[in-house]
Amino acid sequence: VTFNQIINCNTAIEVGTSYWNTIRDNYLDNNYRGMYIQTGQIGDMNNIIMRNIISNNNEGIYTTSPYTRANTIYLNNFINNGVNAENNGGSNYWDNGSIGNYWDDYGGVDANDDGIGDTQYIIPGIAGDQDNFPIWWDVPQFGIVNPRQNQLFSNLPPNFTITIYEGLPDTIWYTLGLNMTKYNVNSNGTIDYDAWASSSEGYVEIRFYINDTRNYVNNEQVIVRKDIS
Repeated sequence: VTFNQIINCNTAIEVGTSYWNTIRDNYLDNNYRGMYIQTGQIGDMNNIIMRNIISNNNEGIYTTSPYTRANTIYLNNFINNGVNAENNGGSNYWDNGSIGNYWDDYGGVDANDDGIGDTQYIIPGIAGDQDNFPIWWDVPQFGIVNPRQNQLFSNLPPNFTITIYEGLPDTIWYTLGLNMTKYNVNSNGTIDYDAWASSSEGYVEIRFYINDTRNYVNNEQVIVRKDIS
């Protein structure tokens, strides 16, 4: 079952007492159920469900019957469903042993930027299943240790220190006030002397950026005061 676009239905795809099927590359949007899987017969189903976009449904994937088991579900995108998945059947595999699915309500982090969440995604329902390798990425998390908010400086530019809490930085830079020039730096140093000299007196915004190894960017800012009188 491949390359279908199924929208505004009760159930987009129903898998009933079916074995060794591949369901992939479908777009299931705005249905009551994106996919319903059930069987009344004993035995592993061994269906593969992969690379589907399952979005804006009341229920993304719903399974029932204790014999609904041994299906492998991975590389799917679950986006903005009322419930992304609920497994009230037997145990299924929600990853292929190395990669799982993208869940928009995943609450974990990807601290090492490998594209896989560091904790499992728990599948609701009585089966107690989990996606061991949820697809996830997040921006670097960091804080500005100094300068401090509203700290006063004169002719000499501020020293700075930032602390990275999560993520692997690829590039760190800052901008100063209305000057959009990017100054590449390490996690500590001194604001560029010429840039500081050309900035106006009063409040000056220093905005730091970190670009991680997956090209996701986060920024934090501190406002300091400049007075050379």
